[in-house]
Amino acid sequence: MSKGALYRDLRDRVRDMVRLMNERDYKEVSERFSDDVIIVRPTGNPLTKKTWIGMLNSPDVDMKGTSLLEVNNVIFIDSSFCIFLHGLVLLSLKKNY
Repeated sequence: MSKGALYRDLRDRVRDMVRLMNERDYKEVSERFSDDVIIVRPTGNPLTKKTWIGMLNSPDVDMKGTSLLEVNNVIFIDSSFCIFLHGLVLLSLKKNY
């Protein structure tokens, strides 16, 4: 697979995950992550898969919507990769995570 084709495939997968987030299907989104995924919030706070799901399912979080503005960069390290996204997440927090 060419680098461009791989980039488009990853972009499409991320867009599908954004769609699922907007449908509040967090379980389906989480099943697409590896168990050792690290999710870094814009604040710099890292979340594990478990804490991310807990945050989204918390009554203290009201998810209003998610938009993928662009995929800024993809870095491959062995069989793992890191995707840098520019997105917009609209939520209301009653508790800081």
